[in-house]
Amino acid sequence: MYFWSTKKLAHALATDTMSNRSKLIHFIACICLFLVMPVMRTLSLNKHQEIGGHWAGALAIVDLVILLLGILYCYALNKRGDGKAFIERFILLSFPSIIRSVVLSFSLGMAIGLVEGMLRLQSNPGMLKAQLTGISIGCLLMYFLWVSSGLDMIAKVRTTEQGHGDGN
Repeated sequence: MYFWSTKKLAHALATDTMSNRSKLIHFIACICLFLVMPVMRTLSLNKHQEIGGHWAGALAIVDLVILLLGILYCYALNKRGDGKAFIERFILLSFPSIIRSVVLSFSLGMAIGLVEGMLRLQSNPGMLKAQLTGISIGCLLMYFLWVSSGLDMIAKVRTTEQGHGDGN
């Protein structure tokens, strides 16, 4: 199972060396993460009651725009390659990308908390909103960067294989 390496997973997908059983396990794990992530985010935001109202609505709109543009960008990358199995590739590459995003989010949150604690900074609601928003948007962008880099690698491997196959 590919928990972290999108590069190794992309290579396995590009070379068709990943078994259907392994794909199924990745798919189920990814769906579980998709179901858990909104709950984790809601619990995190509810912990800080001052985040809500217009701010939460604006964040939801920004997230939606990033999601739509990210998916369309990934689709275009896949189409530039062989154009096959986009949904399968996207979902399977999402698993290690989500794991990375969660680790990045927790790491950044912990780092900010440690710095504030060491400097004995008084946490104000405006700064907290900005920090959580920055972490959220940054992690979502990184998620799409990791998925798209895997799709780009698949496209390159497939294009190279097709180029060698035509010349022989």
